[in-house]
Amino acid sequence: MSRDAGPFYRSDIDGLRAIAIVSVVAYHAGVPGTGGGFVGVDVFFVISGFLITWLLASEVRASGGLSLTGFYARRIRRLFPALAVMVIACCLLAVAMLLPITDQPQDLAESAVATALYLSNVHFWLNSPGYFDPSTDILPLLHTWSLAVEEQYYLVWPPIILGVIALARNRKWPFETTLLALATVVLAASLAWCIHRTHSDPGAAFFLLPSRAWELATGAILAIGLPHIAQRSRPVIGTLCSAVGLAAIVAAVVLLHDDMALPGYLTIAPVFGTGLVILGGHLAGRNPVQAILSTRPMVFIGLLSYSWYLWHWPLLAFARAYGLDTRNLPRDLTLAMLSLLVAWLSYRWVENPIRLGRPGPFQRDRSTLKAALGITLAIGISAGLLTLWARQAERSPQFAELAAAKIDVPPLRSRCHQHEPFERLAPAAPCIAGARDRPPRLFLWGDSHADQFSPLMQAFAESSPETPVLSRSMSRCPPAVVHIWRDPREEAACHAFNAAVMAEVTSMRGAGLRGVVLSARWLRLFGAPRLYTTDTGPRLHGSGLDAPGNLAALEETVRRLTTAGLAVIVIAPLPEMPYDVPGCIARRGTGRCDLPRAAAEEQRREVLSRLAAMQARHPGMRVLDLIDALCDASTCYAERGGTVAYLDDHHLTATASRSLLPAARAALLHATADP
Repeated sequence: MSRDAGPFYRSDIDGLRAIAIVSVVAYHAGVPGTGGGFVGVDVFFVISGFLITWLLASEVRASGGLSLTGFYARRIRRLFPALAVMVIACCLLAVAMLLPITDQPQDLAESAVATALYLSNVHFWLNSPGYFDPSTDILPLLHTWSLAVEEQYYLVWPPIILGVIALARNRKWPFETTLLALATVVLAASLAWCIHRTHSDPGAAFFLLPSRAWELATGAILAIGLPHIAQRSRPVIGTLCSAVGLAAIVAAVVLLHDDMALPGYLTIAPVFGTGLVILGGHLAGRNPVQAILSTRPMVFIGLLSYSWYLWHWPLLAFARAYGLDTRNLPRDLTLAMLSLLVAWLSYRWVENPIRLGRPGPFQRDRSTLKAALGITLAIGISAGLLTLWARQAERSPQFAELAAAKIDVPPLRSRCHQHEPFERLAPAAPCIAGARDRPPRLFLWGDSHADQFSPLMQAFAESSPETPVLSRSMSRCPPAVVHIWRDPREEAACHAFNAAVMAEVTSMRGAGLRGVVLSARWLRLFGAPRLYTTDTGPRLHGSGLDAPGNLAALEETVRRLTTAGLAVIVIAPLPEMPYDVPGCIARRGTGRCDLPRAAAEEQRREVLSRLAAMQARHPGMRVLDLIDALCDASTCYAERGGTVAYLDDHHLTATASRSLLPAARAALLHATADP
């Protein structure tokens, strides 16, 4: 607990904060053995709930009331200036570290505004693929989601306490008993909701307050109950609580990992473990665990924990963004330690002077609230200027060609490519390439990796007037008509989309449809190794997807189509690059962003083997491999003949897609031929 806790101070809680922040920083830096280090945030939630509720309850006991203005002014002086300095610094750093042709500057600007409003958890829930997705490694303000959760909780909790005070006066209900009962209800309801949402909507469960309130309520229950438990009266029990609690936290840091269903019931260990450590220190203040946590190094790190939390992640994210999303343990550890120095400077020159000295507008409570509005406006202006810079820079001669590649998307995408939630298929006519007065003879079906081939299909239809092609695609939805990996909402939407497409394909069979082209991100679907980058080049890392189950799902689709008398073409996966291709060319230059053919073949080896075995079982299926159109014997090119091949790291540009027609024509003609 920090030294701003008034007359009540426990140095061991600052040590507990040190455990939490070291766990988080180690996890973010990629230190082996800290795969569950993200639970440090859960430890912080419990500590915060304990500290704030203790202070609020103490104020009620002392004065019989509660000043909301004073409470929020204290929160602003304690937290907001340091946060604002970090956010504005990120907007400035972005000019040097982020590429204007990517979405990164705009994403940062939007998240900066959300952070200033303490809504960044909602922003990242709506706009990111999830906290644990590798793509979030380069979001400098991702970590502010937890700060938003806390502040949203404290917008609600103090007014609730005021309501309990009123009940205690009017109905003569015992204040602390009522508040304790209410906090227990919050804990039970929020925990149940958390466990439920972890399985039905994991993004919401992770980022949003209703699934996290139980963690803060755990601390609140301790704050209300501990004054009624005699201190140091049960040292053996206190020592046992502290030891078990610390062991639970450490076990969570070591044993949990981001492939698990989180937060869910697994978060109970670090949350209740933190509660046990706090309880143990109350029952036996000088037990061995508390003695370790109260050492000067632990307390020192605990005092810096807020500032270290603020600064460590932006430095890591900017370094990874500048290095084209590379992870490098020595570099990241160095930056993690550098961020500790920055944290000390922030603590010394921003946090303490404003919190303790209360200079200028921070002197009085009401003027502090007005200062917060000014700080929010300053962050908004910084975000706006960053957006203007990015828009201007991407039009410069240095970036214009690469910016054009980033938006070289399939022409049919805006009106035909579908997203979750799914309601009905888009009208067919606008999604047909070639003669629209004829029934389609070829059907393209899949996820965004099918959509990337719609320009190829358009080129084919234009060159073969008798073969119109209908395209149907949906984000993150492979063409499988049975269970597939995903969160439940996406799975339901994908199932509905695929059922509608299968019905449409079946209905068109008698009207002239001859063949179906299936494409998806097979490298992910079949659990193939994921390509990522280090400073020494591309590496492969295994994925945890259910390859056998997904293979069976695809094979069921192939079986139904071939049984209906349709020719089936499955497009083999093209190489996935270990970096955003336009960004790499902008950062490194042409010729330094290519991928060795051997690495691409190793990446695809397992998938090709599975597809070949499937083809042998289904004579009506054919695998179309287009890799030779993008690669020679030694190299897969990021840019070739003036054409940028990818608009990101795994989607072709529309221009590159159309260029595949010579390599694909024979297979497509075969699929559209009459039996």
